[in-house]
Amino acid sequence: MSNPAFIRLENRALLSLQGADVRPFLQGLVSNDVTKVTHGHAVYSALLTPQGKYLFDFFIIQPNEDELDLLWLEVDASQLTDLNKRLRIFKLRSQVAIEVIQPAISFFALLNVPQPPILNDDRAVLFNDPRHPDLGQRLILETREDLPIELREIEEAAYSRYQQKCIELAVPASGQELVSDKTTLLEAGFDELNGLDWDKGCYMGQEVTARTKYRGLVKRRLMPVVVNEGSLNAGDELFQGDKKIGTVTSSMNVLGLASITVKSALAHLNQGVPIHLEDNKTSLTLAPPDWLLSVLESYPDD
Repeated sequence: MSNPAFIRLENRALLSLQGADVRPFLQGLVSNDVTKVTHGHAVYSALLTPQGKYLFDFFIIQPNEDELDLLWLEVDASQLTDLNKRLRIFKLRSQVAIEVIQPAISFFALLNVPQPPILNDDRAVLFNDPRHPDLGQRLILETREDLPIELREIEEAAYSRYQQKCIELAVPASGQELVSDKTTLLEAGFDELNGLDWDKGCYMGQEVTARTKYRGLVKRRLMPVVVNEGSLNAGDELFQGDKKIGTVTSSMNVLGLASITVKSALAHLNQGVPIHLEDNKTSLTLAPPDWLLSVLESYPDD
């Protein structure tokens, strides 16, 4: 196990939604079940187009134990303005006040921290990352100076460590794997990463998403790849023989995440069919995490 560490997340922002209608308002829009959000238990969710394409992804958080009508959306900072505008379009007469939280806020990921820190500040929010246990906890503070004393005694790691962990777990990133009006949630692993609820009822894009799941297996998946020699860059195309089978979406030197056809992935994993870059010299190995291997086992090997 890697050493415990906390990592500053520079690219996050908060949107506050408060009012008597806040939960039913979100429940009719987003992919996950808002009724499951409690203080200390966040859910991961997305807002889609009516055609079932990705627009935004975020954590839905109840920051205070006694305020059920107050929720935060923790979102990629690059999406904050557009998400704010989109939600205001849908608000109509709903009793919901939508505001950007402007003061300086600090966001952290806690990896391999055996005991979550004790929060003495009621402005601090701590929750388990709902996507995968190996992503640990997320911590939101009003300022970095509010960092709990337990965390000051362990390593502060670079953001690259968090990025590497996400790639290894096939967790998609906004603007890279998750592309507005293009990506579908099932190809990005939202089902297995706890970003979808199949029992919650209707939401924007629900019909298309459900049809994709129940009419057949998803044809493409995000998968970690490792270069055997050389390096990898986002945008590199993957091949088996002369057939293009995928594209690299994120890279960290020899490690990357790629959108790849399931059929070609199974041929590589089960039959040893090589995968290489367009130069036909640089070979790669797929390295799906355990959760993704379980998914692949459900596909017919043909």
